[in-house]
Amino acid sequence: MTPRQTRNRPLRDQYLGLYEIIRNKHDTIAQVLSHSPPNILFRRDLVGPKLQAWNRLVPRLGAIKLTQDREVFRWNLHRSGSSTVIFECTH
Repeated sequence: MTPRQTRNRPLRDQYLGLYEIIRNKHDTIAQVLSHSPPNILFRRDLVGPKLQAWNRLVPRLGAIKLTQDREVFRWNLHRSGSSTVIFECTH
């Protein structure tokens, strides 16, 4: 998998080991990022590879900027079997 393919996957898939031990799997990014440091609770201590994954994830979370702008996603499936996704953000 290329670095670009990795970046386009959901964080849940990129950090599956962390996702499996998180307490509140249904928290939104907005809920998590409403606190500093991020409000994430784990069922176990973070050690070894999970701690390393957490240390890689935290700076990525810091780069996320949430807004109150309206966002729209449109997904189209074409007869050829291909699809397109259009993202619109209005200010």
